This record gives sequence, structure tokens and C-alpha cells, in this order.
Amino acid sequence: MSIREQTFSVTGMHCAACSSRIERVVSALTGVESASVNLATEEMRCSYETDLIQDDKIAERVSEIGFGAEPLQNNEAEVEFSIQGMHCAACSTRIEKVLNKLEPIYSAEVNLASEQASVHFNPSQINVREVREAIENLGFKAQRTSAGLDDFSRRRVAVEAQLKEMQERLIVLMTLATILFYISMGEMVGLPLPAALAPH
Repeated sequence: MSIREQTFSVTGMHCAACSSRIERVVSALTGVESASVNLATEEMRCSYETDLIQDDKIAERVSEIGFGAEPLQNNEAEVEFSIQGMHCAACSTRIEKVLNKLEPIYSAEVNLASEQASVHFNPSQINVREVREAIENLGFKAQRTSAGLDDFSRRRVAVEAQLKEMQERLIVLMTLATILFYISMGEMVGLPLPAALAPH
């Protein structure tokens, strides 16, 4: 019997319930001795018997429940991000320059046209969350995209994120507009104003 310890990069998790579900499903597989998922680093540590199951079957099972899993090999991993906030070549160049200066990152390429960044890094020295934070610290928004997504799906992810941001802004603007309407027109429609705002 040969036991192997393997780390997987996991995509699609949004909360603790997601990581718990993956742990439960993977742990139930024949041959898997243990599975531990770290939501913050988006990684899963798995121990299994190689004569009973292989990492591709584990990744396949994770995919079946709506997430993505990719085994990390030879201390090298690749992750892709959808980036919002880039307006010119200087933006993409700036992101590339900062990422490529980080020692655990082997290479980083940013495509302004597709708003995508592809990063090769050493997962034993830096994790996906830290890579994302390095991008966001520059003033951009970065969202990890699952491996294998086509261009349409990636654009859809980016558009959905933009729509969510616009919705949040709209709520704030509507709230402010309601307050301003109440202050300026409240008395005209019979609504009492707070004493501090009422004219003397």
C-alpha cells in the first residue's frame, strides 16, 4: 500500500459551506484517507492510497459537485484572473512588473484586451489569495477564473462582477436620493423634518 500526499488548487468556493462540502465528498471516496480544504488559500490537502485512486479521479469528483480542482505538481502552479480597472497598456504593464518582482512567481502575463492575467508561481511559497491581493493592492479588482473556461465564460464572469458593482452603487445612490428628497420636499408632502433640519 502506497500513501500519497497531494495538494490541489481548488476553484469556485465562496464560503465555509463550500469547503466543508468538498472535504466531505472527497473523504468519502474509496482510497482517500483524509482531505482538508483551506478556503483562504483555495487549496486542498489530500492523503490517499495510490493503488485505489489517483489524483485525476479526485479532481473529477470535485468537478462533479460544481467546483474545480487541479493537482499542483513540482512546486509549480498556474492560475488565471479576470482583472477589472485596467484602462491602458500602462495598467497591464504595471501589474506584470509588480507580480514578476515577487520571488515565488515564475512569470506573469497580463492581456489588456481580454482583461486576463496568467500567473505561474510556486505554491509552497505563495498562495492564490496572496497573488490576488498583490493585484488588488495596486487598485485593480481581481477574480480567479477556473481552469478551462472559454473566452465567453470569462467575459461573463467579468460582466457579472461589473453588474454586481453597479447594483451596489445604485443602492447607495437611491438611498442618498431618498434622503435628499425627504429633506427638500418632505414638508410639502406633509412629512415632518427633524428639528435640526426644520427651518426656524
